[in-house]
Amino acid sequence: MFDLTANAQGIVDRLTIAGVARTVRYLDTDTQAKEYPAVYPACFVALDGVRDVEVANSRTRARVVWAVVVIGKRFDGDKGLMAAVDAVLDALAGASPVDGQRPLALVDIRFQEITAEAASYVIRLASTVTAQPRGC
Repeated sequence: MFDLTANAQGIVDRLTIAGVARTVRYLDTDTQAKEYPAVYPACFVALDGVRDVEVANSRTRARVVWAVVVIGKRFDGDKGLMAAVDAVLDALAGASPVDGQRPLALVDIRFQEITAEAASYVIRLASTVTAQPRGC
């Protein structure tokens, strides 16, 4: 059985252990990230939806999609936004948040917004049901 709470905690734990950001939290929605006080770079994990989604470059079908909002004050440097995005992908893409579950698959990465204080990206990852490359 797929346990949403265990999967969310597994994602937060992986990001925390990897040292991806100074603030790592689970939120009810990805829009709450704007309102949450954080030390940058910051990562916020939210359930994006429970539905079937076509994952890029594969026949993978997903039922549960997670949004990881990555916020940073600057783009470059080892503590910058781009380094945090890379670290999130290294920690999560292809990894299983809970033992016995299929690995997370990258759905997409989107630039979200830039404000006077920070910029953000949203990385969407899917908890997969099947994983078969196109052309197989």
